Amino acid sequence: MKRKIILIVGTRSEIIKFSSLIRKLKSDDFFEIKILYSGQTDTGDLMQKLDLPQPDFHLGESLRKKWSKAGKIKSSLFALFWMWKIFFGMREIFSREKPDAIFYQGNCMSVPMAVFASKTILRKTLLLHRESGIRTHNIFEPFLGEISEWIGDHCGDVLFAPSKIAENNLRTENVKGKVFNVGDPQVEIVDYVLKNLKSTKKPVKANYIVVNVLHFENVTDRGKMQNLVEILKRSPLKVVFPMSKAVHGRLELFGLLKELKENKNVLLTEPYNYVDFLHLMKRSNAVLTDAGGVQQESLILKVPCIFLGGENVWKEFESRGLVKSTEFDVDKTLKLLQEIKSHDKFYKKVKSTKYPIGDGKATERMVAILKKQMVS
Repeated sequence: MKRKIILIVGTRSEIIKFSSLIRKLKSDDFFEIKILYSGQTDTGDLMQKLDLPQPDFHLGESLRKKWSKAGKIKSSLFALFWMWKIFFGMREIFSREKPDAIFYQGNCMSVPMAVFASKTILRKTLLLHRESGIRTHNIFEPFLGEISEWIGDHCGDVLFAPSKIAENNLRTENVKGKVFNVGDPQVEIVDYVLKNLKSTKKPVKANYIVVNVLHFENVTDRGKMQNLVEILKRSPLKVVFPMSKAVHGRLELFGLLKELKENKNVLLTEPYNYVDFLHLMKRSNAVLTDAGGVQQESLILKVPCIFLGGENVWKEFESRGLVKSTEFDVDKTLKLLQEIKSHDKFYKKVKSTKYPIGDGKATERMVAILKKQMVS
């Protein structure tokens, strides 16, 4: 009898990070896989772009579309309403489907909703957490992320940690679930895209940096966005900024969008799909981001990465000097960009260092562990 697993996706990040597992599980007769889309963000045709099947269940339109031009209070109210709606939607699906396991990823808002919905109606269903044990040790950064991750870990039965630091976090907290350090599957994901999927965009001819900003606590902070605009205007390298609707709306709200549009050194584009974005990063000189996933990808591609946020979830990268954090500080960021342009020590270190937490076999390890755990 096949073991039924419902995988929860609601953001681009969740779809991307589950992609290698979806392919592997779908090809294995031991499993019956169903995909639930929560609608946290607009993911467009990402599933199709990554050669993945469409979700079996849809729980609504993008939450992010609703808060892109709203203030923090209204944005929070939108989020609370969305979480309430998702909770009952998931609960109804879980009750009907009665899965053997529910699989969630990282620290997105869908994680606690999947946990709470399952715990209220299911008793024997395993809760599985991919990318478990990631901590900033700051409950406010990323916004709701640390809390979501903690709930997913402490309620989960099988916890897949991507690194030794993540594993140690879980063991220090004495979680009840079984902990497995499988390594980072992002290596397999990037490798699949670069080998099998071509970019639809024309290459940028100049030396350039790529900008990626998305986290709520940063995008909604006027001071941080002012600093970002100043950094991009003064960058020693050309800037390519694929801008989401949420970021576009905030910059417009803050009166900062016009400055970027008028700067000849800054190329503003529509959002890139994941395949095009990976190819864009691969050819770039550096990446500026506040996201964890982009840090992983940049180091796999051996592209220097500057982390603009405050608390970094990837301590593994910072401790090795492979990612530099600047907290949106204008002078620090511009100094690093100049060093990268000059191919200084930081640039050379990233180019010569093997990705520290992945070997291309993490997905295989997870599937093998799942079979054992779902038989016992």
